[in-house]
Amino acid sequence: MKYATILTDRQTDRQTDRQTDADSLITRRERNTNFEWLRILAMIMIIFHHYCVHGQIDLTEMGFINKAIYYFFSSYGKLGVVIFVMLAGYFSCTSKFNLKRLMFLWLEVFFYSVLWYVVSCFIGIETFQIKKLLISFSVLLSSKYWFFTCYIALSIISPLLNIIIKNTTQKQHFIICIVGGLVYSFIASVRYGFLYGNELITFIYLYMVAAYIRLYDGKHSLRFDIVGLIVVFIAEWCIRLFNKYIQLPLSFSTFAIHSTTTLFIGVFLISICKKIKPHYSKFINYVAASTFGVYLIHDSMYRKVLWVDIFNNSAYAQKSFYLFALHMLITVIIVFISCVIIDIIRRELLEKQLSKLYDFCYQKIIKSKIHDAVKTLLDKLI
Repeated sequence: MKYATILTDRQTDRQTDRQTDADSLITRRERNTNFEWLRILAMIMIIFHHYCVHGQIDLTEMGFINKAIYYFFSSYGKLGVVIFVMLAGYFSCTSKFNLKRLMFLWLEVFFYSVLWYVVSCFIGIETFQIKKLLISFSVLLSSKYWFFTCYIALSIISPLLNIIIKNTTQKQHFIICIVGGLVYSFIASVRYGFLYGNELITFIYLYMVAAYIRLYDGKHSLRFDIVGLIVVFIAEWCIRLFNKYIQLPLSFSTFAIHSTTTLFIGVFLISICKKIKPHYSKFINYVAASTFGVYLIHDSMYRKVLWVDIFNNSAYAQKSFYLFALHMLITVIIVFISCVIIDIIRRELLEKQLSKLYDFCYQKIIKSKIHDAVKTLLDKLI
């Protein structure tokens, strides 16, 4: 009996390895555009959310339909973040640590932080000071940029997470997902603030869940995932309405980064993208590569300039519902496309040249005696 169990586990491991190798091969050749569409959708959700919450919109002066539009499109910003992080976990869990990618991620954050400060000084929002310029370089230490800080921290510790994942059986990995979901998602949804407040822990948990989806084929069909997505979506809104009109000592939180409903929506969306027939679009993949840049550009420290001074969101929130909805839709499209264009310019003019410089320096270091000495020392220590 014991031998049969061991044999079954080994067969499962071999099947998992074959699936992982197949997924890795697809990733190396061309990234599945299903996931890139989801990445774009996540960023659009975030922009809709920022349109509403940063536009200084007065809800007390809005009509019923306008309020419904506001609540609907402002609700899924955190879901966009959850999807974004889960996609990072899905693709990174089988990848080796990439120092070049991490460095360029840092440089991208620094570039937009410093660029925005210089632009702010140029248009008169800020007065130029060396101290403030240096602060713009330390953007990752600012709580206002919590997402950037946590995302890069997750990228740094991802090799350690991958070691844990690699040395964990499917059953152990599943238990981690269940226990983590109960403690850090379900209980936190009932008791707001319970073990909640450090978004990095949430990111790590989402990374582990996405890795499980990537490594192990689900037994459920695509139809099950689609029905599950619809059911959770409806349940989330029912819970929200229940919380609004019926006051209870304990209420189940929704639309938060830690809420269970948001977690399940993210899981179902990732599973659906995995089960739908893979396809490849060079254009969509190219655009999706700028989604992180879109986040960096539009969610700057001076949000008032974008949402209040330029687009004047609050004024349209008081108009008829179709003007409000049309203004919101057009604004989100303009912001997304403009940010993508800006980031593509950065990638083509700056990042490509820096990439060539990095590759040149890397080759020089590899061929140097210092590299051999450091490698020998690390081999002895490890």
